[in-house]
Amino acid sequence: MSKSGIPQEARLFVPFPDGKALLYELKGQALEPPVEMKTTFPIETKKTEVLKIPVVNWLGSKQCFSVNWTLNKLDPSIVIRGGGAIDLNGKEKKDYKLNVLCYNEGEFTLTLTFTNKLSKEFMF
Repeated sequence: MSKSGIPQEARLFVPFPDGKALLYELKGQALEPPVEMKTTFPIETKKTEVLKIPVVNWLGSKQCFSVNWTLNKLDPSIVIRGGGAIDLNGKEKKDYKLNVLCYNEGEFTLTLTFTNKLSKEFMF
């Protein structure tokens, strides 16, 4: 992603066997990926709920995603547990299981981010 909205510039040189070549000047800006899914889950208090979040591998090859989550507020009465990574084969769709336990009533926003460990690509 471009830092501070500064456009990125690059050159691409493509040589051909007959001695000719093409030179492309590339300019652009990378943006964050769009949010893949927004949903609401009702969760009972003082009961562990298992949320199943669908994750899709868009590549034809295997990918390993590290998983991070953030809450919109720090609340010790909300306990979240889940695996730190998920492996998916090419073009596979799998549910990521997240355990959530709330001791008090209220609303909160949870953001999950799945990041490819090798390419650093991510999705929300």
